[in-house]
Amino acid sequence: MSKDDSTAYDTTDPCPIARTLQIVGEKWTLLILRDIFRGKHRFNEIYENLRCPKNLLSSRLHALEETEIITRYSYKEQGKRTRAAYQLTERGLALAPILIALGDWGTTYLPHNSTEAPTLIHNECGGKLIARITCENGHDIPYPLPAHHEEKPVSPLTDMNP
Repeated sequence: MSKDDSTAYDTTDPCPIARTLQIVGEKWTLLILRDIFRGKHRFNEIYENLRCPKNLLSSRLHALEETEIITRYSYKEQGKRTRAAYQLTERGLALAPILIALGDWGTTYLPHNSTEAPTLIHNECGGKLIARITCENGHDIPYPLPAHHEEKPVSPLTDMNP
């Protein structure tokens, strides 16, 4: 894998999904993002919810901070030492539709025998947030997708046939 010194992903990979998965495609990373998205900002809040090893949590938080998906800030409770907390950046907030879509998929295709799965509710109307696909002109796109993949050449050297 060829990585640029200033990035945490393979810049030579033409596939945006593959590049994204290099950063957020690991189970714990997605669960950490889910927790921060749901309002758990302190290390201990995230740890108590996930129960993953602390060194793994620390490592994933650091990687998310390095890729500017989260930012760290300090807080101090009275009588205690200063600690770190985390919030999503613009890049991190842009992952919300992916987290919602994963939750929708899991609720639909991997049902759990407990009550209902946690849902996000729109403050204005009380409706459940759902993932939806639209085109850049705002049209809702039904399934199966009436769309095609537009191939774009990576470089002029991609066609190696004489």
